[in-house]
Amino acid sequence: MFNVVMPWQAFLLSLFGPFALKGGESLMDMLKIDEPKVAPLALSSSIFSVMAVGIVGRGVPQDGFSGIKECAYAFQHASVSLSTQLLGVVVIVAGTGIFALLVTLLIEKTIGLRVSMEVEAAGLDSAMSQELLINTGEISPTAVN
Repeated sequence: MFNVVMPWQAFLLSLFGPFALKGGESLMDMLKIDEPKVAPLALSSSIFSVMAVGIVGRGVPQDGFSGIKECAYAFQHASVSLSTQLLGVVVIVAGTGIFALLVTLLIEKTIGLRVSMEVEAAGLDSAMSQELLINTGEISPTAVN
């Protein structure tokens, strides 16, 4: 027979999510990465939950095609394991990281990632608000200067 995740196990694991998120935020601060929202969530509590499935759900039948009785692709032939969960995390994080790097480099080389030092010093919110007002015609571009 295989393991079945019980509600009390899911509840206990969910108690660790906020601590994993806080650890991810601390790691981002330590690495001087200015991303307070998405990165800690994706790289901490999400990875924790995927890895927890590999521990708690170990041995649960998964995957396969119905109708196939024998071979590696048979219905529920594979099972959850910590190693497959870890492999999945590594593949997804690496693939996403490479794609994000390529997109970031493309944007940097075409339209740029940074605003001018003047806009940064004044604050991006005020600059974007003024641009929005100009684009909607509520103020003229000469009124900003």
